[in-house]
Amino acid sequence: MKTTKKIFRRIGNLGIPSSIKRGFYKRCGYKIGKGVKIHRTARISAENFSIQDHSEIGEDVLIIGLKKVKIGEFTTISRKVSIEGDSNVEIGDNCFIGINSIINARAPVKISDNVALGGYYTQIWTHSTWPEEIQGFTLNKIRRVNIKKNVYIGAGSIILPGVDILENSIIGAGSIVTKKVDKNSLYFGSPAKKISNVSKYKKKIDKEKLVKDFFIGKKEYALVNNLSKKDYERMIDAGIKVILVLNRIEKGFMKKSKISIFDFKNNNVVVKNKEGVEIRKEMNDFFARFKKV
Repeated sequence: MKTTKKIFRRIGNLGIPSSIKRGFYKRCGYKIGKGVKIHRTARISAENFSIQDHSEIGEDVLIIGLKKVKIGEFTTISRKVSIEGDSNVEIGDNCFIGINSIINARAPVKISDNVALGGYYTQIWTHSTWPEEIQGFTLNKIRRVNIKKNVYIGAGSIILPGVDILENSIIGAGSIVTKKVDKNSLYFGSPAKKISNVSKYKKKIDKEKLVKDFFIGKKEYALVNNLSKKDYERMIDAGIKVILVLNRIEKGFMKKSKISIFDFKNNNVVVKNKEGVEIRKEMNDFFARFKKV
């Protein structure tokens, strides 16, 4: 049985069309959600692998040698990314791993929801040097890396073993992060040091205008401040495919919805059609990220 799975995995790693590649990966035991795209030149070789709905793995991506890999929904692994090691890697929902990024997983790496690695040799390392321990050197360390929600790591940055990066923080481009990063903070430099709080850069926005501007030219959607069951039924009758709700949704029907609903107050979403999938993918780039209900 194990031999058969290995054969299916090896065939899947050939440069074959994406739909056939996904089929062989499923036959070797990998869990692949709906709407997932895996480029024909990507190679995946892990003991356990799962990727959730509408995520993408790009050209020449290598995911090899790992015990367990788990990738959330609506996440993009850009081209020429290398994810290697002999431990576990978990990447959450709505994440972006930029071009040429490197994730080394000799120890576990956990990347939570809404995290972006800027690419162009952004690196995460879980081991340091390679001295010969038999000669008494103890400089090498193998430590896990944990990146919390809503973090941006600028292009060319390096995250070293044992680092925790807490929620809502930003790492400036080209930084070397050697120790824990506080939440809601901007870090920059080599080694990276705290520059300021991220909240310093917040400003008041006109949410309604921002949403309207984003959706200019898009069809079959409705923007409302509050959504009642009566409004919802009227929109279904009118053929609306996507409802954008700024403030309040009446309880009891969002999960049972037949169409896509984006809740901008709580960042919740129900995606029920291709229009909803397309809009959520677009919004992941710099605009808004949602969690499914």
